[in-house]
Amino acid sequence: MLDVSNAFTPEFTLAYPNDSVARRIQERFPNLRVLKSISTMNISVMTDPSKAPGATVFISGDDSAAKDAVRGLLADLGWTKEQVLDLGGVATAAGPEAYGLLFLGIYAALQSPTFNIAVIRQG
Repeated sequence: MLDVSNAFTPEFTLAYPNDSVARRIQERFPNLRVLKSISTMNISVMTDPSKAPGATVFISGDDSAAKDAVRGLLADLGWTKEQVLDLGGVATAAGPEAYGLLFLGIYAALQSPTFNIAVIRQG
């Protein structure tokens, strides 16, 4: 199951500070293979990464076969291997979900949802 959500309260605060929807789903349904990805961007960038060249897409989850399946889905959407960053287990999904707060601030400043975060690697 691919979780692309970010949970906010009606006041636009994090619904699960220091946690994530993905981890909560995994806890509730332990036999389900839960992955968090493409939650740091607007759907226009999710489905066309050329709109945010050099952007990074994150994957969090506990199942390596499910991660491979999500990598395949991302490749089908146009994401390159170099743009995909595996953060680790499902517990790491809290980070990308918390990014939703920064996304809202950037969106307000740019007046456009067509952007994403990029991790710049040295060496």
